[in-house]
This record gives sequence, structure tokens and C-alpha cells, in this order.
Amino acid sequence: RHRDILFSPFICFRHPGNTGASVQTAPEILCTWKGRHAEMLVVGCLSLLCVPLPFVSSVAFATYQYSAAIGLEDRMQFLEKFRFLFFRFRPDAHHYGLLLVLRSLAICLVPVCVRNDAFLQIFTLAMILIGFSQFQCYLKPWRAGVCNAIDGLLGSFLVALLLCAVMAVEVDANQQAFTVIGALVLAGMLLAALWAMVVACYKVFRPTPFYNMFLCHHKLHAAGQVRLIKSVVTKTTSKTVFIDSDDLVDLDTLFDTVKTRVERFVIYLTSATLTRAWCCGEIVSATWSKLPMTKVHTASFVAPTTSQLHNLDVYVNQDGCSLAHYGMSLTAVAVSLNRLLAEDVPVIKIDRTVSGSRKFFNVAHSLIARNHEAHPSLVGERSILISASRENDEAVSAAALLAIKLRDAVLNSSDIGMWCMPDHFEDLGECTAILEGCHSVVVLLSAATLKSREELCFVADAMA
Repeated sequence: RHRDILFSPFICFRHPGNTGASVQTAPEILCTWKGRHAEMLVVGCLSLLCVPLPFVSSVAFATYQYSAAIGLEDRMQFLEKFRFLFFRFRPDAHHYGLLLVLRSLAICLVPVCVRNDAFLQIFTLAMILIGFSQFQCYLKPWRAGVCNAIDGLLGSFLVALLLCAVMAVEVDANQQAFTVIGALVLAGMLLAALWAMVVACYKVFRPTPFYNMFLCHHKLHAAGQVRLIKSVVTKTTSKTVFIDSDDLVDLDTLFDTVKTRVERFVIYLTSATLTRAWCCGEIVSATWSKLPMTKVHTASFVAPTTSQLHNLDVYVNQDGCSLAHYGMSLTAVAVSLNRLLAEDVPVIKIDRTVSGSRKFFNVAHSLIARNHEAHPSLVGERSILISASRENDEAVSAAALLAIKLRDAVLNSSDIGMWCMPDHFEDLGECTAILEGCHSVVVLLSAATLKSREELCFVADAMA
């Protein structure tokens, strides 16, 4: 009933012979934009300003504020207030509620915007329903998977119902509109097919490197170190860096990514890197594609012997990855490893005399050909102290990554400083001396933390 009050003054039908027009819901009222029709228009506009527009605006504003509000202390009050809008959908598809509201509004506006042409109205309604169904299939917004399937089916059934209604009634199609729309649809189909062919050919013959750098590594021993290097490179330059834990979507496309979407191949060599089948496959792919290579030597890396290179079926662990499945023989692996270990391949050696995470920052700066910079630090009267085992490179890297996140999220907008123990102190005794002035203490637990008497004493002092 409210919809009739809002939109009925705008929906008119023509008299036979085009002698005038009347309001569809009240044929006795002529659409002359004056008299009773003007009164209806005023009431309709006021109703539109009082209910639909404020509601749609509130939904749009709440959707815009969702990402910021979810991190506030009173987020539960916000979520409860807009529960009808967000609770049914996945957090990364929270905007779907706004799309549903806009779909309903668009359907109501069809007879207002498209008048006296039933064929065009039906076509517009079908395009709205199909378009939003495409969005739903792409987003899969509902928390329950079955709801996504039901929503898609309902959209399809609505279009089918619309087609049945067309067959049940006589529709006077505007021949000119029918011809123009048919031609536009056909042209759109042909253009879409042509665009797909052009894009496919371009990717085959002119592959664009989506990543300036590919960091090959053994996740068990170097996941944190490589992530820290990536963070430094991407924050100080505009370069894009691929590491599998961040960018890999499908294992079956990993080697194709190295072949076609990488500009430079960097391998972070730890004790077991070259024994991993996936790493060997990445090296073979980079060798076949003749990518520029850079080696990063850690203290634990030992190059394979000639005997091991001759017995790769024993040296390389292919559990979970059969290189033959990807067309890579052990002979190809041997050739690629020999090429990688050649003296003409640039190498960056981690300086073990440099303490803390500085050595990883130095590696990142070497990769982007930048002079080593002073290690960033923030020290204040109220400080956060991050403790990690200096002997564990993964723990040191995790502490540095946490420090970077804290600087970006908290410290740049407050007077709280920060001490990162592996970077600023030679021993835990110096850390203990500044505990009284600390705002808070973060202890990163690694394999040897609870076995070290010195670190346990520090934790006890921090909790005292």
C-alpha cells in the first residue's frame, strides 16, 4: 500500500490515440502535473523522503562503517542494531544486504522510469534479476552454503515466472525497441567473445609478470623470515612479491605462475630447501623460463654433494608431490640445480655478525638494490617490550613482523614507544632493567623459550 502512495502518481498510461494520459491506479485523474495529480505528486515525494530514502541511506552508511565499527569496543551494540543487515551473511560479503535493498528499489522504479512500453519493462526487470543473480553467484554471501544455492534458484525461478507471465498476456511490443535491444544484446555477446579471445591470446603470447619477485623457500624453516623480507620490500617499494602462504590459490598452478607471471626468482636456501619437491619444481620452472635468479644463503645451508645430485630419487623428498606428474624428470631437476649452484648466479649471504632482525632487513635492501638503512625503532617512556629468542631466526622474524604491525596500527598515532629485544639488547639482563617503565610485555614462545633459564627468569620478572 505504501508503494502505491509513493510511485502511483508517476505511473501513467496513455489514452487511445495518444490524446492524454491517466494515473494507472486512478484513471479518473489525468497526468497533467497540476490539480489532483500535483497533490498526489507532492504526497508521493514527501513519502519518498520520509521512509525509503532515509532507510536506504542508513543501510548504505552502516555498510560503509562496518569495517571500522567491527574493531571498536562497542561493536556488539552496532552489530545488534544492524543485525537484520549483517548476521545472515559472511563477514567478507557484508555488503550483500545493501545489494538486496538496492535490488528491491530498482524493481519498484522500473514502471516509473520505463513507461508505456511493456516489452521494455519486462526486459529491464529481467536484466535486474539476472544481474543481481550473477552478483550472488560470484559472492556466495550466505553463511550457510545451502542458502547460496536456494538464493540462486529463486533468482532463476523469478526470471522463469516473468517469462511465463509474458506468454500468458498480450504484450504490444514496440518493434523499434525490440530491434534495437536485440541488436545490442547480440553485439554485447560478440564483443564479450572477442574480448575473451584477445585476453587469452595476450596471456599466452605476452605473459605479464604479475609479481616482480618470487620467494622460493622451505616453510618449516623460513616462513617468518621470508614474510619479513616480503613486508620490507613491499613497504619500501612498489614491487609485488609472491610467497605461497599469501598468494597461492591452487597448487596445480604454482609452476605455471613461476613460468608466466614472475619477473625475478629468489630462492631462500636453508638446510632442507633443495630436498623439497615443490621447491625443486619451482627451480626447474624458473630455469626453463630463463628467469633471473638470486640465491640467499643462510647459515644452515649446505650445498648438495655430487653424489647426492646423482641420486636425486633419494635426496629429493617427493612425498605429496610427484614431479613427473608435471612433466619434470629427475634429469631436469639435476640440470636446474647445477645451474642454480653455479658461481655466476648472484648470491646474498646473511651476515651472522649482525644481531636481531637487522640481517633480514639487510637482505631485503640488497634484493631491491638499496643501501642498508638504520633499523626503525620507537622508544618512549611508556613502551611495549617484545621478547624473543635471539638464537631462533623464526622467532626473531616473528618479533620484527609484530613490531611492524604495531607501528602501523598503534604507535604512529600514540606516544607509546617500543623495544624489540633481539634488536636493541645484547642480553636479557638489560631488558630486565627497563621493565618498570614498560607499558606491556609481549613474550614470543619458540621451541627453546621454556628451556632457557635466562628467558624463564625474564618472564618471571615481567609477571612480578
